[in-house]
Amino acid sequence: MSAATRGRGLAVLVVGAGMTQAAVVVGTTAATLMFASAFGDRWGSVPYTATVFGAAAGSVGLTRLARRPGLIAAYSVAAVGAGLALTGVPALVVAGLFLVGCGSAGSQAARYAGADLYPEGRQGVALGAVVWAGTIGGVGGPVLMGPVADLSGRAGVAGLTGSLLLACAATVTAAVVTVALPRTPTPPPAPRPRSARGGLTAPVRTAMVAMMAAQGAMVAVMVAAPLHLHHRGSDLGAVGTVIGVHVSGMFALAPLNGHLADRYGGRRMLLAGLAVVCASGLLVLGPVGPGLAVPLFLLGYGWSLAMVAGSALLVARVPEGDRIRVQGRVDARVWCVTAVATLSSGQLFAVGGYATLAAGSVALVLVAMAYVARGRAGRGVGPRRPSPGRVSGFTPLSGTGTTGGVGGSTGRGRLRILESTTEPDSQGRKDGWMAHEFSTCELTTRGPDTIEVNLEGGPNGIPRRFPATAAQLAYGKIKVPYLAGYEHFERVLSDNARPDLFSWTTRTKIAE
Repeated sequence: MSAATRGRGLAVLVVGAGMTQAAVVVGTTAATLMFASAFGDRWGSVPYTATVFGAAAGSVGLTRLARRPGLIAAYSVAAVGAGLALTGVPALVVAGLFLVGCGSAGSQAARYAGADLYPEGRQGVALGAVVWAGTIGGVGGPVLMGPVADLSGRAGVAGLTGSLLLACAATVTAAVVTVALPRTPTPPPAPRPRSARGGLTAPVRTAMVAMMAAQGAMVAVMVAAPLHLHHRGSDLGAVGTVIGVHVSGMFALAPLNGHLADRYGGRRMLLAGLAVVCASGLLVLGPVGPGLAVPLFLLGYGWSLAMVAGSALLVARVPEGDRIRVQGRVDARVWCVTAVATLSSGQLFAVGGYATLAAGSVALVLVAMAYVARGRAGRGVGPRRPSPGRVSGFTPLSGTGTTGGVGGSTGRGRLRILESTTEPDSQGRKDGWMAHEFSTCELTTRGPDTIEVNLEGGPNGIPRRFPATAAQLAYGKIKVPYLAGYEHFERVLSDNARPDLFSWTTRTKIAE
């Protein structure tokens, strides 16, 4: 993929995610005011809660679609939802915002799509650039609500209806723009390690726990912040300033956080992000009014650092064919935590005040920090290097005329590859060997550590037979030098595929 195509794809993702986030902020704000006015303050949180549950459902739904059609479908569903909310009927408003939430799952998945466009060492920055698009929604959306309300009033339309119309226009724009996203081949699913629980390997679980803790603490503290400021005598101007500073901390520095994740590694940045969130939870107990902006900025920045680093790990430590499924499942869990934090925040605030809420958030983050500190997320967010592998046995079938062992012969038999792994096995043991069994196959070997593999696809000048090491065969990926770059091949994974059949996936330049 050329640099121009990558740049265009990233721009499309940024615009789509930004428009959808703007629709979510504007739509939930308008609907919250509408419900509070019609049914009282206690019902004002219903629209936002519907959006959160919609995002969780959308994250699961996106696991069944390829990246590009999934994003288009998500944004289209959000546009339909915004249209339903325009009716002003309470039940339809809730249903519409649920669909808008489903669409917001697409804006979350867009960050992974941005990382997929770029090679190792640049994925974190690309991911952070898409997260930065949240600035468009978090800051730009509310800013437009005032002018839109004025225009709506002149046209004889209620101001809140005008805001919902703005949300509808934003989601339609996101869906239309995303059509221009470059098409990329959908890789086959990778074989799951025996120790993985539904694809949630140890690095994935480490990232997930950190992201859930950061999200839960941030949402709980932030949802109650306006009430805390109001009870302490702050006016609407001060409240707006504090919220704006917090949102800037969440999104404005996301590209920098991506660079830090690329440079210093996923687990380190996860711990740093959680530490900042923890510190902000302690500082938030001090100043009131505009002085609260500093702790809440740190809260937003710590959340951003943890979410970007965790998301980068979900790109780097998950096989390409499993990313959509695993990333969707993790996002669904994060959104479920968001729903719980949203519903419990008001209760904790009412019972124990802001101090109790902040203390509970700090305790949650400290538990997550302990889990991450002992986890195995790994240094760096680049793809896992081929681990040492060896062919432990090629047992010939009777009648093939092949001698035992793997010493330079061609024959049909049973192949067993051992791959070094740090994943715990069923007994909890680590740093052992994971076996890959191929019951019936025909291979040509060139010694104990080299096997000829078949390459399909790619440029015509690529040789169709290539000597691969046992480590490459175990890892399932091969990089073949060709002209001014490398052609990348991955093992074909299907019930009838040979273990020595590799299919072309992409091309990179030598500089990359």
